[in-house]
Amino acid sequence: MHEVTSAGTVLVTSSRQGRIFEVNRDGRVVFDFINQFDAAAGEALHVSNARFLGPDFFDFEKLPACGNP
Repeated sequence: MHEVTSAGTVLVTSSRQGRIFEVNRDGRVVFDFINQFDAAAGEALHVSNARFLGPDFFDFEKLPACGNP
């Protein structure tokens, strides 16, 4: 699965490898994540989907405050 981001990079989800990585226009990996379960055995948990969220996705000015009930 892949997604072309607004910056022109490509975010790739490799489900069975448990890997998410981002490649820039030059083909260089600029982000790499492996959902590791057991590093010694080289085991990773599957990843079903990843999505790119731009820097303006969250409006931190409008987040609700936590309080005591």
